[in-house]
Amino acid sequence: MDCVDCQYQYIKTTSCGCEVEHEYAQLYPENYKNQVHILHSTFALSMLHAFCNEKVAYGQAQSFLPSLYNSLLFAATSTLPVTTQCTATRMHVYEKERGFNSSSTLQNSNAVVVSVLRAGNIPAMIISDTLALSPNVGVYNDYVVAERVTQQDGAISGTAISGCKLSSKEMTQDEQRRILIIPEPMGATASTTDAILSFYQEKYQQQGGLEFFDEIWGLYLIVTPEFITNMAAKWPQTKIFSHRLDRGLSTKEILATKLGSHVQQEKGLTANGYIVPGAGDVGNLLSLKQI
Repeated sequence: MDCVDCQYQYIKTTSCGCEVEHEYAQLYPENYKNQVHILHSTFALSMLHAFCNEKVAYGQAQSFLPSLYNSLLFAATSTLPVTTQCTATRMHVYEKERGFNSSSTLQNSNAVVVSVLRAGNIPAMIISDTLALSPNVGVYNDYVVAERVTQQDGAISGTAISGCKLSSKEMTQDEQRRILIIPEPMGATASTTDAILSFYQEKYQQQGGLEFFDEIWGLYLIVTPEFITNMAAKWPQTKIFSHRLDRGLSTKEILATKLGSHVQQEKGLTANGYIVPGAGDVGNLLSLKQI
C-alpha cells in the first residue's frame, strides 16, 4: 500500500511502517501569508493520527479533542498583543516586595464562540470552557444550526443555516477587543465557514458587519488547499489555525514540495468534496453515532 504524507512528501510503507522525514512546516507556510497557521506539534499530530484511525471507537475519539482544540486556541491567542501585570502569589505573605510579572494576550477581550450544530458542538464547548478560565475575558456562546447541502450524486454544494440562538447580540461596541471564534472539525470546501460568516455579516449589518469584530479565528483539525484558497478569496480577514493540511490527491511531484509552494496545484478534495486522507465522517463520530 502506498502511504501519503500529505503535508511534506510522498512516501512508501516499509516492513516496519511508514518512514517519515520530519521536516515540519513553518508556522506560516510559504505563499499562505500570515492568515494560515499550520501547527507542527509532534504530540498533537500523534493524537490526531489516533483520532483519524479507522479503528478508533467513537467514544474514545472524543477524548483527544480537548488537547487538540486547546492547542489551536493557544496558538491563536499568541498572535495577539501581549500585556503584563504584576500578580501576588501565595508567597506574598512571606515576601511582600516580590510578585510575578504575568503575561496576558486576552486582557479585556470578549469572545464569541460559535457552536456549529452538529459536528462543531463539542469543539465549541471545549473552547468556551477554556476561555472561561481566563480572567477578564467575556465569553458569549452562540448556537447555529448548519446543514450540509448535497447534490444527487452526493457532491457537497453548500451549507444552509436553519436556526440560531445568539447570545452575542447582547455585545455592544463599547466592549473591548471582540473576537469571533469558529471551531470546527474540518476545513474542506469552506462552504460551512462561508455560510456562517455570511450569516454574521448580515446579523451585524447595523454594526458594520464583520468589521464589528477585531479578530476572526477559524480552528480546524484538518484543512485543505482548496479551503484555504476559497477563504482567502472571500474572507481574507479570517485567521486559520489547523494541525494538518491535507493535500493527499496532489501529484507525487507536488507532495515532494513544501506546503504552499504550488498552491494552485495542491489538491486535497475528492469530486464529492471530501478530504483525502482526512478523517472520515467526523460528524457521525462526534455525534456518538456508530459508523
